Amino acid sequence: MDAPVVEPTGAEDTFVAGLVAGLDRGPYEAARCGSAAAALTVGHLGGRPDLSQDTLHQQASGTAARG
Repeated sequence: MDAPVVEPTGAEDTFVAGLVAGLDRGPYEAARCGSAAAALTVGHLGGRPDLSQDTLHQQASGTAARG
């Protein structure tokens, strides 16, 4: 998943959190959710982006607004 890198702080933690959150939908969707969470995190100054389900779904499907 391509994402502009602003700050890498927290990317690993949010990847794991997204991965765990998506496990109930299978391994492929879990990986997509983890990747989307990490992409949103590195593209946001301070490592604390909006990680709501809607935002993660938009990022994973490629429809997230670019800043």
